[in-house]
Amino acid sequence: MNIQPINQETVHRICSSQVVLTLAVAVKELVENAVDAGATCVEIKLREYGMKLIEVTDNGNGVKEEDFAGLTLKHHTSKIRKFEDLAHNVHTFGFRGEALSSLCALSRLTVTTRHKDADVATKIQYNHQGQILHRTLCARKIGTTVVLEDLFITLPVRHKEFCRSIKKEFYKMMQILNAYCIISAGVKISCYNTVKDDGQKSLVMSTNGSLNMIENISSVFGSKQSSILKRFVQVTPSSDHLEEFGSKIPLESNPPFNVTGYISSCEHGHGRGSLDRQYYYVNGRPCDLDKLSRLVNEVYHLYNKLQYPSVFLDIQMERGAADVNVTPDKRKVFLDYEPLLLATIKSSLITLWEPEVSLYNQQNLPEIEAKKHTSTVSAKPKTCEKRSFSEIYSKVKQEKDQKKRLCLQSFVHKLKHDPTMGPSAVDKSSEDKIEKTFTLGSDVTVADSSLNSAPHDVTGTDSSLNTVHDVTVPLSKSCDDEASGPCDLETADEFISASQSYKLDAPNTRRRQELSVQFSLQSIKDRYRSSTDASAKSLNCPLFRAKIAPEQNTDAESELKKSISKSDFSKMEVLGQFNHGFIISRLHGDLFIIDQHATDEKYNFEMLQQHTVIKRQALLIPKPLDLSSTNELLLMDHIDVFHKNGFEFVIDKEAEPTKRVLLKTQPVSKNWSFGKDDIDEILYMLRESPERFFRPSRVRAMFASRACRKSVMIGKPLSVQEMRRIVQHMGEIEQPWNCPHGRPTMRHLVNLELLTEN
Repeated sequence: MNIQPINQETVHRICSSQVVLTLAVAVKELVENAVDAGATCVEIKLREYGMKLIEVTDNGNGVKEEDFAGLTLKHHTSKIRKFEDLAHNVHTFGFRGEALSSLCALSRLTVTTRHKDADVATKIQYNHQGQILHRTLCARKIGTTVVLEDLFITLPVRHKEFCRSIKKEFYKMMQILNAYCIISAGVKISCYNTVKDDGQKSLVMSTNGSLNMIENISSVFGSKQSSILKRFVQVTPSSDHLEEFGSKIPLESNPPFNVTGYISSCEHGHGRGSLDRQYYYVNGRPCDLDKLSRLVNEVYHLYNKLQYPSVFLDIQMERGAADVNVTPDKRKVFLDYEPLLLATIKSSLITLWEPEVSLYNQQNLPEIEAKKHTSTVSAKPKTCEKRSFSEIYSKVKQEKDQKKRLCLQSFVHKLKHDPTMGPSAVDKSSEDKIEKTFTLGSDVTVADSSLNSAPHDVTGTDSSLNTVHDVTVPLSKSCDDEASGPCDLETADEFISASQSYKLDAPNTRRRQELSVQFSLQSIKDRYRSSTDASAKSLNCPLFRAKIAPEQNTDAESELKKSISKSDFSKMEVLGQFNHGFIISRLHGDLFIIDQHATDEKYNFEMLQQHTVIKRQALLIPKPLDLSSTNELLLMDHIDVFHKNGFEFVIDKEAEPTKRVLLKTQPVSKNWSFGKDDIDEILYMLRESPERFFRPSRVRAMFASRACRKSVMIGKPLSVQEMRRIVQHMGEIEQPWNCPHGRPTMRHLVNLELLTEN
C-alpha cells in the first residue's frame, strides 16, 4: 500500500477521540468556556449521571452571530493568533479551539446562545463534522447553553465502557469540578443530576460565588473542613533546602513566584485518609504537580505519619514561566524555577507545622469538677513539691528492680526445697516424649516428633525427594510390637487423644518403642501411576517451580492461581496430616501441603465478611458529618453498603449541600466502635470501585482477629473428614491463597510423575 494522506473526516474523528477522553474532560471543557466568556453563574445539569445528557448553562457574553459557523470548527479560536501568544497573551483556560469540535464528533451537540448585543437568542444544531444542520430563533437571557446528548455515541467500544462505569466516571468528574469551584472567584457554580427512577432533579453541589477561596472551600467540603485549615505563608528558603533541590538561583527579596492558599493542620484528626483533597493551581489553572504533591506529603508525614493533608495552593508566576500546552487536557504543566519553588514550599511548610509539635489543646475541667478540685486543695493545705522527670523515672526503676529480686529469691527457694524442680525432673520430662520410628523397605525413615514440641518449618528441596522424608504416621492402640503389622490409620484420633492425656509431671511408666513396618515402595508408585490423570502424564516440565521460601511467596502464589481452579479443591485427595499442623493432599500427579490454621482462618474470615451484620448503637442526637456534596451523593447511592456495615443516617434531600446527611446509629461490636473515619474510608473505596461491597479496614481487622481465634489451631489432630472439609472450603472463598494476616495457606511439594521417572 502506498503512502497517502488521510482524509479530513478520518483525521477529525481520530484526533477528537484523543482530546475528550472521559466525562470529566467533557464537562471541564464546557465549564472553562463558560468562565472564559465572563460568566458569573454556571449551571450544570446531568441526566443519568451524564450518560444520556450533559447541559451547561451560563450568563456570559454569548456568541456573536458571525461566529456561529466557526464555533465548532477545528482550531478556530478567539484566544490566540500566533504561537508566541501562548507565552504572554493567554489569560484564559482554553486557547486551542479543539473542545467543541471534538465534542461534535463524539456526541449530538446543540448550542443556544444570545449575545449581549442581540435581541433574541438562536438555537443551533451541529453535525459530527461541526457544520450547522439548522438554526432557529428562541427566547432566553444573555448567555449560552451547550447540550451534549449520548456522549461517545460514535465510538461503540468506548461508549459501552462509558455506560458500564458511569458512576465511577461521574465521581471523577465531580472531583475535577470541585477544583474549578474552589478557584473560580466570583463565579457561582451549581451541578444537578436527574435519575430516571424518581425523575427528580437533585442538587449535587453548589457554591455561593464568593471572592474568597476559604469560603468556596467551605461551600464544597463543609464548614468543618475550612475550620481546620491554616493559611499558607511563603517564607524565604534556607540554604540547606536550596542545596537539597539543586537550586542555583540566588536568593532575592522578590522571588519569581507567589504561593498562596490553605493547608490542613498536622494535628492528628485534621488530615485525611487519602489524597482526595489536594488541589494545585498554576495561575489559577487546576493542574497535576506530582513533584510538589510528593514533597508536601513527605513533609506532612514528618509530623503526622497516619494521614494526608488537605491542600489548596495557587502558584502565581509569569505566563512565560509555565508551559501548559503539554497534554490535551492541559493538566500537566512544566514550570520554570521548579527547584527554587520546591525549596521555598518545603521551608514554608516546616515553618508552618514545626510549632504545632509542641502544642496541645487544653481541655478545661467542668465547673463541678473544678469546684471539687478546689475544695480538695483547700482541705489539704500541703505544699506540692516539684519533681523532675529523672527523679520519677529513677524511683519507678528502683521499684521494678526490687520486684525482680523478690521473684528471683522465691524461685531459688523453690528450687532448693521442691524435688520436682531439680535436674532429675527435667530428665523425666524429656523421657515423656513419645517418639516412634519406622524402618521402611526402601530406607525411608518415618518419624513422629513429640506431641509437646513446637510445629516445624516445612521446606522442600530437590535433594530430599529421593532420600529421607519426615511424615507423621498415626498409630493405633494395637501397634505394640513388630508383629502387629501395618497400622490402621482410621484409629489415629483415638491414639492422639490418648497420648495428649499424659502429664509431664507424672512418673514415666512408658518405654521407648521401635516398630518395623514392611511394605514395598514399588506398590505405592504403582498406585500413583494408575490414579494419575492423563494430562499430568503428558507434562514435559513441572507447572510449579517456586520453592517453599518467603522470598518466593509471590511466584508460588502466581503459579497456584494459574494452575488451580476453585473446582479442583473438591477433587483433591487428602493423604494425611503432617506435624499436627499441615494437611498433605494430592491432585492428579501433584502433592500439596496445606496450612490447616491459615486455611480455616481465611474461610472463617470471608464468611464473616459476607454474612455479618454489625450491631448498631443509636445516638441520642443525630450527628452532623460535614461531608462534601459529592460524598453525600455517593453515600445516598450506596446506602445499603453502609447499612450492612452498621451505619444508619437521617437524610434530608431538600437541605443545602454538605448538610443533607446526619449520622443516626453507628456500629458497635464488643470493644470495637466505629465512626466518621470509617465512613470516609468506605466513601473513598466506593469512589474507586462503585460496584463492589466494602468493609472498613478496622472492621476487617476485627473479623481477622475473630476468625483467627475460632479456627483450627496448629497442633490439633484432625480426622480425615475434618481435613477434607478444610480443603473443600478453599473452593468456596474468593481468595484462598493467603490468610487475612498474609500467611500462605497452600504450597506445592512435588510432582510424583517426575519422582517416578527419576
